[in-house]
Amino acid sequence: MEIETLITAIRNSFPESVKIYTEGNCYGFYKILKSVYKNAVAYYNSDHVITRIGDKFYDITGEVSGDGYLEMEKHFSKYLNELENEIRSNN
Repeated sequence: MEIETLITAIRNSFPESVKIYTEGNCYGFYKILKSVYKNAVAYYNSDHVITRIGDKFYDITGEVSGDGYLEMEKHFSKYLNELENEIRSNN
């Protein structure tokens, strides 16, 4: 499945998807993409998580610029661990 097709399907699946995945659950959207695209990598700019797949970046709105974002695992590992722990505690 094309990345943009999947993102559009998720975005159109419920009316508040853009708000949900840009105002507090952007890391959750990365996790959805990661479950489909194993090479997905989370990037963060101290405000928002986007996903790099190949040489392009995505969020719920589609393809976005990666300018100003850094790879979470390398630069924000403490915050990344907090997010992962929160996900585990909610399951």
